[in-house]
Amino acid sequence: MTISIMLGKKPYTSPAKRFVDKCELTNAVYEWLGVYFEARRIEEWQNATDESLGGKLLNQYPVETPANVAPILRQVARRYEGHVGLELPIIITIKGVWVVDEPIGGYITMSNHEDWRDAYGDIEIGVLASGEVTDVVELIWKSELTREELVTNFLREFSRFEDDFFDMESIVFALGVPSTVSVSQWLASHFKSPSYYFMRVLSSMEEESPEIHAYIRLINRLALTSDLYKIQYFRDYIKQVAKKVDVAVDYRSSIQLVGRNRESYKHMYQELSNSLAQVLKNSLPQDKEIDGKLQKESAKLAGFSTLG
Repeated sequence: MTISIMLGKKPYTSPAKRFVDKCELTNAVYEWLGVYFEARRIEEWQNATDESLGGKLLNQYPVETPANVAPILRQVARRYEGHVGLELPIIITIKGVWVVDEPIGGYITMSNHEDWRDAYGDIEIGVLASGEVTDVVELIWKSELTREELVTNFLREFSRFEDDFFDMESIVFALGVPSTVSVSQWLASHFKSPSYYFMRVLSSMEEESPEIHAYIRLINRLALTSDLYKIQYFRDYIKQVAKKVDVAVDYRSSIQLVGRNRESYKHMYQELSNSLAQVLKNSLPQDKEIDGKLQKESAKLAGFSTLG
């Protein structure tokens, strides 16, 4: 369904100033998309972008030319500069038309509502489903040219974004909402922290193979994925799998994966998840084994040499 951009908040920054900064980044994303997306209207919502979901439409602004977008966003941002509350549940949506192939409705949404942000990202880019096209990534992966421009070059431009208020946490291109679908439904991704990427992989593995839960239920997952990624053999394996399934990989300080065709990323996930499952089974005890040892040692504390 979307391209999801998730930002990491810098400490000791106010919600109002972060809101202004996020408006500026949203405009930068819009301007970068350039000839591929034409803005027609900007909507300002509170709580959600639909009244049926509890949202309230505060304002609408027609966009007559691309140059209008930046001043409108600045106008909206200025209205909240003096906000002093801990929450600022405002959502800004730029509605327009994608012109990647045949014109199709689309949007760029900037969310400052925490629940909405957690689900869809700080900035969400998508299409308004029409006919055969139900997902923006379907437009992007139609040709190598659009994939190179709208994925590889987009990641090159924004993956290292950082200022006084935010840094780039992740960018995900997915068939569906990235926060809810399996990693197998992603087509490209950038994560500042490789550990957090592999935590997402583990979560998807658990949903698809519940037996995996028995090996990681009592494990600190961040520590597990962090230690795993430090192993050179594991990083070498990632590179081998990426080459095999035609995925471009960059894992110097962050980790970035871009499928060169619609199925590449899915195949990589399948290879990684199968291999990781074996690594976990061969190197970690199951939770029932740990529970058994805990019960045995607890019994000793209580003066019982055996259980049962």
